[in-house]
Amino acid sequence: MNDSHTRLATHHQQIGFTLMEVLGAIAILGISYTMLATSSIDGLRLIGESTRRSDASLLADSLLADIELMAEIGQPIYVGFDELEEEPFTVVVEILDLAEEFAGSSSDVESEDLLEFLAAEANGPFSEFRDSNWLLGYLREVHISVQWQEGAKEITVSRTAYIYDQRAWMETQLNQGEQKNANSGDPSESPGDGP
Repeated sequence: MNDSHTRLATHHQQIGFTLMEVLGAIAILGISYTMLATSSIDGLRLIGESTRRSDASLLADSLLADIELMAEIGQPIYVGFDELEEEPFTVVVEILDLAEEFAGSSSDVESEDLLEFLAAEANGPFSEFRDSNWLLGYLREVHISVQWQEGAKEITVSRTAYIYDQRAWMETQLNQGEQKNANSGDPSESPGDGP
């Protein structure tokens, strides 16, 4: 009888799992599921951030295209700073007049940046040439930044463009034409009044 009991006990050890094996398997499954859940949560967070970054880029590009269109059709480009709320974004639009930005820059200094040079020349020694040149002094630097809060950090998408403000140039040309007409119609300059 002892022999059959021993064979039966040995047979039970070979058929089932021990408690330690079951606990080890549960621990491995728990760690695997935890890693899988963490990866999934990180993936969802990155997808959300990527979607917001894409939306911010589209918003910045759209605003920049609107400003470029305004310049193209001759609408005024107002120099200044504007902040807009477009949930969940904060949009900052800054338009600079390059001639004013770099006023006082000496044209004797070699500049690596063509726009800095042109802006310096617009108010520099060639300021009279500005009136006959279609580009000098009518450049606008447009900065658009779209910001939003992502967890504990603030993320920014920005765009910068340089736009030729043809309306400002046209207004200058019209003002000069009116001044010439006013001066030519001045009675004190009539040819018959001379000695």
